[in-house]
Amino acid sequence: MTKLKNALIKFFKSFTLFEILFLSTSLISIIVVSILCKSDALSFAFSIVALFAVFAVSKGVFIAPIYQIAMCALYAAQAYYNGLYGECLLNAALLIPLQIATMINWALNKKKNGEIQINRISAKEWFCIAAVAVGLIVPVFFLLRAFNTNYLYFSVATFIIPIVSYYLTLRRSIYQFVSYIVQNLVLIVVWLLPILQGQSAGIKLIPVALTFVIFIVNNIYGLYNWLKKYREQKLERQMRKVQTAAKLSAQNKSLKSFVSIKNINQNFKQKRTVLWNF
Repeated sequence: MTKLKNALIKFFKSFTLFEILFLSTSLISIIVVSILCKSDALSFAFSIVALFAVFAVSKGVFIAPIYQIAMCALYAAQAYYNGLYGECLLNAALLIPLQIATMINWALNKKKNGEIQINRISAKEWFCIAAVAVGLIVPVFFLLRAFNTNYLYFSVATFIIPIVSYYLTLRRSIYQFVSYIVQNLVLIVVWLLPILQGQSAGIKLIPVALTFVIFIVNNIYGLYNWLKKYREQKLERQMRKVQTAAKLSAQNKSLKSFVSIKNINQNFKQKRTVLWNF
C-alpha cells in the first residue's frame, strides 16, 4: 500500500500547468453537463473515473492500468443497462483481464521515476495484429447478433477496435493513441444515436459522449507526450551505450580507437535528431 500511495503522490506532483488546466476544465465540463442532463450516478462515475484513467495512460505512468480496470468495470455496467451487450461482454470478459496483464507488464517495465519504458512493435507483430482483427469480424458479428445487440455494425467495430487499442497499451506502443482516437470517434456516434433517433432518455447519455470527446483531446496529447518520451528514452539508451563503451576502453586500451569512432557517430546522430525535431 505504501508503494501505491507514493506512486499516486508522484503522479499528481508531476502535473504540468497544461495538464492541470486540461484536467480541471474536463472535470468541470463533465460535472456541469451531468447536472444539466440529469445524468444517473453510473454515467457520472464512469465519466470521472475514465477521465483519470486515460489521463494516466497519456502520462505514461505505471499506475494507469489500475484506473483502467475500474473504468472497464463501470463501462461494462453502463453498456449492459443500455443494451450494448457486446460492449458489456468485451469489457467484463476480455478488457479487464487484459488490463490486469498490462498492470503487471508496466510494473515490470517502469523507470525509477515511475514512467514506462516505451516499446517498438515489429512489422511481423503488426501483421499478426491486423490478421487477428480482420479474423474477428465475422464471428463477432454473429455473436452480437445472437445477443440482439443494439446498433449491430457499430457494436462490431467497438468490440474489435478496443482489443487492438488495449493490446497496444499492453505492449507499451505509442500507436495505442491512434487506435484510441478511432475507437472514441466510433463510440461518440454510438452514444449519440439514441438522441439522433429521438429517444427522450438519450439526453442522459450526453455526459458519456462528452467523455469520449475529451478522450480524443487527451489521446492527441498522449501521442505527443509519448513521442517526446520515446525520443528522450532513445537518447538515454544511446548515452548509456557510450558510457559502457568508455568504461570498457578504460579497462582495455585496444578499444580506445573504437570508442572514439563510436562517440563521433553518437554525436552525429544527436545533432541530426535536433535538426529534424526543431
